[in-house]
Amino acid sequence: MARNPEELKRLAEELATLTPQERARVLTLVAGRTSTPGVPVAVPWEKLHAIKGFVSLGGNAVKDCERLYDG
Repeated sequence: MARNPEELKRLAEELATLTPQERARVLTLVAGRTSTPGVPVAVPWEKLHAIKGFVSLGGNAVKDCERLYDG
């Protein structure tokens, strides 16, 4: 659903009234709802430690590096 510029302006103004933590939370929630499978979602640096282990990219980084640089 496309929104008109006035609606978007109102949403932006409301977002600006939030604390930085609340704003980050809203943006994280929005990113989660609009993400495409297989496409990385931006996560604030301070949240990375809390979400470790939620993503598995597969492979073996050590073996991949050995193949790249040793042979």
